[in-house]
Amino acid sequence: MVQGDDNQERELQGAGSSQEAGGASFSGWTAFSIGLFLFSSLVGFAFYISNLAPPALPDFGKAATLLPTPRPVEPFELTDHRDERFDRDRLLGTWSLFFFGYTYCPDICPTTLQALKTVNAHWETASALAASAAEEAPAPPQVVFVSVDPDRDSPARIGEYIAHFDDSFVGATGTVEQLETFTRSVGVFYSKVEPAEGIEALETEGSAPGYLVAHSSKLYLVDPQGRLRAVLDDPHDPAEFADMVTEIQQFEHRS
Repeated sequence: MVQGDDNQERELQGAGSSQEAGGASFSGWTAFSIGLFLFSSLVGFAFYISNLAPPALPDFGKAATLLPTPRPVEPFELTDHRDERFDRDRLLGTWSLFFFGYTYCPDICPTTLQALKTVNAHWETASALAASAAEEAPAPPQVVFVSVDPDRDSPARIGEYIAHFDDSFVGATGTVEQLETFTRSVGVFYSKVEPAEGIEALETEGSAPGYLVAHSSKLYLVDPQGRLRAVLDDPHDPAEFADMVTEIQQFEHRS
C-alpha cells in the first residue's frame, strides 16, 4: 500500500508539473503576442503621424525663401502692355514670376530681364525634352514685369521695353494707388528718388524730368491659386535659378 501511494503521489506531481509547464508556455506566448501587437501599433501610429505632418520645405539658402504658409494675393487691378486689364484672375491656373522695376532703370532691370530671358529659354528646353520623353513637367511660369514708375512708363512703352528681352513676357503698371495696393499685398518696397538739391535733374526723352526709383531686386513667385509662394534672389546663374523654380513647383505639387 505504501508503494501504491508513492506511485500515485508521483503521478499527481508529474501532472502538476505538466500543467505548470503548459501554463508558463501559454503565458510566454501571450506576452509575446501582446508585445508584437503593441510594437506594430506604435510603428503604424508613427507612420500615420509622419504622413499627417507637412513635408519639410526645401532649403535654398539665401537664393530663395519659401513661405511656410502661402499668402493669398489680395484683389488688385493693373493694366498690361497690351492695354488690357491685368488682375488677380490672370494669376489663377498658372504660376507667375513677378519682377518690379521701371524702363528707365540703368542697371538692375535690364540685367535681370536679360537673365530671365535665359531662364525662360531653359524652361522651354526642359519642357520640350520632357514632352519628347512622354514625361510630365511643370509648365513654365509667366514672367511679369511690373513698372513702379507710372508717371513715365505707359503700357505702350513697357511693351516696347520687354520686347527687347522676350516676347512672352507680360508687362503691367497702374496708377499710384493701384500699384500701392498690389505691392503692399506682395510685400514689395519701392520709392521715387528725387535729384539732390543743387544737382540738375536728368531729362529723359519725351518724358518727365529724370529721377531714379529705388526698388527691390527680388523676384516673387505666385502659385496657380494666386498665393505668394516664394521670394527669390535675382538669377545670377539662370540655369540654377530655373531648376530652383521647377523644384518649388514640384514640391507644391507633391504637398
